[in-house]
Amino acid sequence: MSVGMSVVRALVLVVSVLLFQGVLAARHSSGTHKPWHRGDYVALQCPVILSDGTPSSDWDNGLACLDVGTNTTKSELSLPFNTDAEFSCSVAVTAPMYKFLARVLAGKAAWVCRVPISSDQTDYVPVTIALWGTVRPSYLTSMAHINLVFHTAGGFFLAGSGYAFHDHETAVKEFGYLPMRGPVRWFAAHTYDTDPEAEAAEAAEAASGGGGRRSVPEHPNDRFLPSAVKPRAVAHLPRASDLVNAVRPQIALLWVLVSFVTAVGVCGVVFFAVLKPAVLAEAAAEARKRK
Repeated sequence: MSVGMSVVRALVLVVSVLLFQGVLAARHSSGTHKPWHRGDYVALQCPVILSDGTPSSDWDNGLACLDVGTNTTKSELSLPFNTDAEFSCSVAVTAPMYKFLARVLAGKAAWVCRVPISSDQTDYVPVTIALWGTVRPSYLTSMAHINLVFHTAGGFFLAGSGYAFHDHETAVKEFGYLPMRGPVRWFAAHTYDTDPEAEAAEAAEAASGGGGRRSVPEHPNDRFLPSAVKPRAVAHLPRASDLVNAVRPQIALLWVLVSFVTAVGVCGVVFFAVLKPAVLAEAAAEARKRK
């Protein structure tokens, strides 16, 4: 029965591959990863800093911004998706944070935060905040102007980065705060062109009498201001996410059904053409041996 068992194993492998492909197609089409929409607020998450000044594997819910007047947490830094804006955030400098910032400014560590690729928040894109300053004996200096730049496609994050701009240098002391402020800019896919979705939104706003000025959705805090930067029109380029999102659930289910029917048909053909004659031949050979 060795020939029959080999054929059975081959058939099981073929059926498993076909069904697995069908399941993958169904998962993609059913929207496993939900895209962000323009104006959705996305939290910039940063690692929790340990007592020795090193980043842990735990993440906060969003970079905490202080109310400098009361020295209490005002809100978590959230960015309006695909909407150019200005941000301002003062980060509390605890003893561990001071050690960490000193290592970052000395080039011995990197401040790597993250944002969720999609709104279901299952995978993340790293966002490195590159500070610029010096380490002094009793304090630090750091540029307060930070540019935040993101690349998106089809409602998903592709990349992000924050970098200091040579503008205003401030002194940062232990138990004080680290001021950061600057623009938040969004670009289409791998280019430095304005995202077509944001371009269309501004055009619609201009047509409705809004004057074409980019607006920022309402948020519980007032840390975001409308950007005066006018985007450039760009042609819509095909993206991989467009192809994935174009697959409808009905098509995926049809693929699963076709795969199943094909697998059954292949099994039937192999059984009657190969397996059955081989089994009958082996049975006849054993019968002759008994005689």
